[in-house]
Amino acid sequence: LAEARCGVTVAPGDPAALLDGMKAIATMSPSERSALGKAGRDWVVEQHSYAALAAKLASTLEVILAEQVTRKC
Repeated sequence: LAEARCGVTVAPGDPAALLDGMKAIATMSPSERSALGKAGRDWVVEQHSYAALAAKLASTLEVILAEQVTRKC
């Protein structure tokens, strides 16, 4: 949430903080809530699209391959 700027974060196990977070969202204007939703969707598409996941996989495989080559030398 913090990275995507798409919501309110609260401390785990803290009901009062959860209530405060819910109140914060409830008191936002519809356009502010819509902006949070759009930011969240944009972040998911950016981070978890097939292209993004393929790039992350390729990067991970390159690191593994480089480590294997280094070990053989």
